[in-house]
Amino acid sequence: MKLVLVAQRSAHLIFGLSLLVSCANGGDDGDSRADAAGGDASRDCPCDGAADKPGDAPALADMQAVATPSDAAPSDAAASDSDAGDPEPHQCRITDNAHLDLLSIRRDDEHLVVTIDHANYGYLLDPRRTTVQLLLDAKTTLPPTPPFPFLAEPLSHVWHLDAGWSVRGITSGWLKDDSMQIVFEAIEGPSAVAVWRVTGQSIPEAFFTSKQALPQSETIGHRAHTHANWSFAAPGTYKLVFRVTAVRALDGQAITSEPVSLRFNVIGPQ
Repeated sequence: MKLVLVAQRSAHLIFGLSLLVSCANGGDDGDSRADAAGGDASRDCPCDGAADKPGDAPALADMQAVATPSDAAPSDAAASDSDAGDPEPHQCRITDNAHLDLLSIRRDDEHLVVTIDHANYGYLLDPRRTTVQLLLDAKTTLPPTPPFPFLAEPLSHVWHLDAGWSVRGITSGWLKDDSMQIVFEAIEGPSAVAVWRVTGQSIPEAFFTSKQALPQSETIGHRAHTHANWSFAAPGTYKLVFRVTAVRALDGQAITSEPVSLRFNVIGPQ
């Protein structure tokens, strides 16, 4: 059995979403990339000592512990990339009215670092130890029109999440053209996935879709903050791999982040 901490805030539950965060005992991830990602990134796991963090105590102080079988899929997915030799992790499930940037891009010296930004609480979460769960009430039905050729047939059931990407702490002039590229490199999962928006003409348009050849890229500015629709065509476990690339303006040197694996557990009918 593994311990899961579940935030009980029924008045503020986000539609169809929870975060399952895997932390080493004691809460210290020991991840130099997180340390470099902007000060607060090295803070303890959101579930550890929450009452000691004045800004977070109202949201997390009422957590209660429950048990879940150690072979549960979300727990395995969240802990699968833990570094060798790490203490046995525990999981923290946060269910709330989350403002979530799944790709939060920051500068670390002369490098790019990508974390997950749980903006409500000011936490930068390690993607290797975080699973985003889309609950059953995230399920919806595509309309008959307009078509969504990058995702599924009209009237198909899909699971939907509103989340974004953001760039923080990158000053103008550091990157060529003050821009960078988000690259969608790989996917593992049972069905189609699309990250998309609706244009000014009310036409659905994909930033990224698993129905087309990979890699795919999207150019963004050095102060970008965009929210999009992340949609999944079937229940199951998914892994989406992204990377951020850019060119330094000073010397023309190409720079790239480490690959970032975003994990999703889409809950279907039992």
